Amino acid sequence: MTYSDWVVATRPKIQGSFNFHEFLPNDLDFFIMLSSVSGVIGHPGQANYAAGNTFQNGLAHFRHRQGLKATSIDLGAVSDIGYFKENMEKFAMLKRTGTTKMSIREHEIHHIVLAAMSGYITKDHEMPPQLTTGLLGGEDLRSLMPTSPWAHDSKFLLLRKSDGSSGATAAEADPMLEAIANAKSLFEVAGVVQDTLVARLAKGLHIESVDVNVERPLHAYGGEISFPPCHLKILLTTSTVDSLVAVEIRNWVMKELKSEISILDILSAMPIHDLAMKISASSKLVSEQLRVEGDASKQA
Repeated sequence: MTYSDWVVATRPKIQGSFNFHEFLPNDLDFFIMLSSVSGVIGHPGQANYAAGNTFQNGLAHFRHRQGLKATSIDLGAVSDIGYFKENMEKFAMLKRTGTTKMSIREHEIHHIVLAAMSGYITKDHEMPPQLTTGLLGGEDLRSLMPTSPWAHDSKFLLLRKSDGSSGATAAEADPMLEAIANAKSLFEVAGVVQDTLVARLAKGLHIESVDVNVERPLHAYGGEISFPPCHLKILLTTSTVDSLVAVEIRNWVMKELKSEISILDILSAMPIHDLAMKISASSKLVSEQLRVEGDASKQA
């Protein structure tokens, strides 16, 4: 790589971002930089691009320490707009290697940007300075190790070690799935999901399950909680919920419960029992009949 190649790629992100930092007023409502996951995992042959993105992440943290607005959003590959939408053969190549699991979609970007503009995930929970999309964990991450050198990086050790049962044996995992399959109502399913969330939370915090208050949100509890890693892949730096926890809870929900839920839901002020109901209502393990009956019960 020549020096000119380095400057062409880094100057817009490094000098450009810093110019905005230097010359824009301090009382901005928001200051959002679109970075890339390449700044976290690296990018062979594009160290200049990765460096520029890493600078943006650092600048966001620096501004926060100065009491200024800033959010750096590390985007992964976007599957339904932009380059991959216009070059489907490239996306097909990535699909064969399994790395398309790291992709995100346009509506997810909109959701993240709107939260970054507001500065809050909820009215009581501030948006962190850096959000990283495109990270995998557990078997998904381990499957990339033969073809993706970054997957061997020691900073992803905890994500690589995570798995679908969070250290539990298959025999321990089966009762939850069996209970869901035998449930007679959506509320029974939510009870099973809630009990599992509480048990894993308590185990991670080294407390008794009875000491977990389901009227409180997950983010009210700190510590390293043993959940499998996330499928969507948004890494959040917060003072209460560890970044890996937010990543891993969502992956557990998607992998084990076949349910769609956002990272912002996990980090919101939603009580644990409401979160369990929301997970259950969108779970593909739950029959359509139970979901319909659950909706009817709520409306009644």
